[in-house]
Amino acid sequence: MSLTLPRVELRKQVDTRAGRGLLIAIGVLTALALGLFMWVARNDGAPLSAAPAVTTTPPSLLLPVLGIITACNE
Repeated sequence: MSLTLPRVELRKQVDTRAGRGLLIAIGVLTALALGLFMWVARNDGAPLSAAPAVTTTPPSLLLPVLGIITACNE
């Protein structure tokens, strides 16, 4: 199986300032959301099963924007 196409698509997303900035923003927002969840839930004893939902929210909102940016660059 050739990995040429995924490598090309990943390079197209990272080559532009907007794409690179959005990927960094996704990482930072995910880390902030998880940190905020842990800080708020420190005394309440929130279930650990809620952590995946917290960490997948920022990427699920911003990854479609990255796809649109990538498609518009072509």
